Amino acid sequence: MGNRPQIVWGLTRCASVQECEVLSRWTKRGRIARPNASVALARGPESCATICDMTRRPEFVFGYGSLAGRPGPAASREIRRHGFVADLTGFVRTWGVAMDNRRDLPGYKYYTDPAGRRPHVFVTFLDLLPSEANSAAVNGLCLPVAEPALVVLDRRERNYERVDVSDHIDAGGARVWVYRGSVDGRARYDEGRGTGTAVIDANYLRVVEAGFSALGEAEFRQCGPSLDPGAIPVTELVRHQLP
Repeated sequence: MGNRPQIVWGLTRCASVQECEVLSRWTKRGRIARPNASVALARGPESCATICDMTRRPEFVFGYGSLAGRPGPAASREIRRHGFVADLTGFVRTWGVAMDNRRDLPGYKYYTDPAGRRPHVFVTFLDLLPSEANSAAVNGLCLPVAEPALVVLDRRERNYERVDVSDHIDAGGARVWVYRGSVDGRARYDEGRGTGTAVIDANYLRVVEAGFSALGEAEFRQCGPSLDPGAIPVTELVRHQLP
């Protein structure tokens, strides 16, 4: 099998102890769900198998914006437990949700301009819309998650609602979640567009572009047109986290 793991949902056989150690360190930083247990079985100097006991159905979250820029092991379109690139069919990516920068929400964020002023704007983020076009598909990164991580993401993604899109992604039978714009998040975007106060944080756009660039030239080319801000101004902002 070389260095490629043989993945069967319910039991993962990794090609080396080193790979599992990498995944374990990543989980400690809160990036992915940590295996229930792992046992290294030495099979000679050239071949060592690590068996990770993951008996539950794996779960992933599909990142099509800033989540695709998360650090971690390199991803490809080969289905792997540490993450993989995939297409979400039946949807298109667009700018479509916003936060009201005038409001303070505990544990959330707000933005200032580089001079420290807090502009009265609606900061805009990417969204997904269903499409009946035969070619409709959004590329992105499937990141493994467990229930505690989903709770954290649900709080973080306040402009969105989490929905199950397992039937729209080839993930080998795993469950895949995605965050789509909420009714309120889309209403804020509409208000911002209507009042001319919708803006895109330049750093957010850079993070998304860098994330897809890291996935390879082909993936960046596929997503590039959907990142076009159109008439929405791209503004340099400084993000602040509220307690």
